[in-house]
Amino acid sequence: MKKSAIRETINRLLWDPRYKSSRNHVIEIKHRIGNKEVIKRIIIRDVVSVKAWCIVIKQQGEERIIPFHRIIRIISSNGEILWSKS
Repeated sequence: MKKSAIRETINRLLWDPRYKSSRNHVIEIKHRIGNKEVIKRIIIRDVVSVKAWCIVIKQQGEERIIPFHRIIRIISSNGEILWSKS
């Protein structure tokens, strides 16, 4: 399987003990509401698993799948961009 930079970054932030403070980092995704596209922010602590092509988040007791192609960037809790799709 080809390595994915976004997958590796999220896994590192979630599971590497050196990044314990990363639980408040934000993942920005493209989200559709009707025919309008908006940017939605997800706190990384809501990620429950990382799959080959997506992340699984749990918010308000409900699990949702977010494909990697919808992720725009990851921003640290102090505002630094850690990963960007650009």
